[in-house]
Amino acid sequence: MKCSAGFLVVAFVAALLIVIFAVVPFAQQTKEPGITAVDREMSSFLRALESYQIVFDGPPLGTVSNVRQSLLGRNPRKMQFLSLTARSINANGEFVDVWGNPYQIGISRSNVSIQSAGPNGRFGDKDDIVSTGHD
Repeated sequence: MKCSAGFLVVAFVAALLIVIFAVVPFAQQTKEPGITAVDREMSSFLRALESYQIVFDGPPLGTVSNVRQSLLGRNPRKMQFLSLTARSINANGEFVDVWGNPYQIGISRSNVSIQSAGPNGRFGDKDDIVSTGHD
């Protein structure tokens, strides 16, 4: 089967980004372990979205569940951009933080945000953890 040179370059760049970000150490020793884990998960999710946008020239569309599935390989090229542990998905198929609370995810063409309700499980207070990415 022949592949176009453009596809091979895009696939190589996407694979390279995944490998680079997989070996970069994320943990910060001064943070609570749960918060460090949430920071790491949110960074991985944002990098996966950014890689998807590079390959497909735009973000995955639909519900958070559809976005998650697209990043896990249900996309036109069957490329996996994100790996999740069983703990990261609840019974409803939602991407959850270390405390079992679903992340809030906002995606537009030029901005991505992901938010954890933090240890207390309530959004909108001082223990929330927020991470954003820009195009």
